[in-house]
Amino acid sequence: MYKYIQEFFSFCWYVGTSLAGLIIPDKVYNDPQSQSIVLVGGIGSSPLAFIFLQRFLEKKGFRVIIFRTSFLKNLGLQKSSMTELAKELNEFVEEKILGEFLIVGMSAGAILSIFYLTHFNKWNSIRKFIGVSTPFYGSWLSYIFFFSKVKNEFIRNSNVLKNSIQEVQQNKEKVILISGKWDEFVFTKRSTIQGIKQLILSHGGHAYIQTFCKETFILLAELCH
Repeated sequence: MYKYIQEFFSFCWYVGTSLAGLIIPDKVYNDPQSQSIVLVGGIGSSPLAFIFLQRFLEKKGFRVIIFRTSFLKNLGLQKSSMTELAKELNEFVEEKILGEFLIVGMSAGAILSIFYLTHFNKWNSIRKFIGVSTPFYGSWLSYIFFFSKVKNEFIRNSNVLKNSIQEVQQNKEKVILISGKWDEFVFTKRSTIQGIKQLILSHGGHAYIQTFCKETFILLAELCH
């Protein structure tokens, strides 16, 4: 029972920080010489949702830069496409990053990250790509977000998802995938690809492993070094 309460609290945090992000300005990123991690959150996320992960990694010597787009566009309520979102991510990276970097994608943000790396030919610009709870084979949430402009791209066997799997397989030496022991939104078996390095956490919960899970924090710090 405790694990479900923990996940419910984490989900409420995720949603609450997304709303708070509408009025709280983004962090100013300094020290461009530090090893940079670009973190790309999932649908509707705000940089505030990942503040504890960000602080943990910064204490380990990393420069953590969290990508954000407009709240409405992130939810898919504003007209947008994966190409448009990837263009915003590319502009964001070019403005904030000097040299090689790592990219960590959370949930749908991992699919956007792969699309960006492919569309802008950036696989050779990164040290590593780490996907957390990546919906390679879709998520039932895509049916809940019936109002979203990009919902069809997260339905099982969509062209975007099939292309993402192919790209990961072609660049597998730079890819590590992380999944929770259980995940109510992206089932663990749907976030794995045969032949790709996969790490399964001892904890579960889609929101929890992204926002509060110390095991995730420690693992990411180890993998990013």
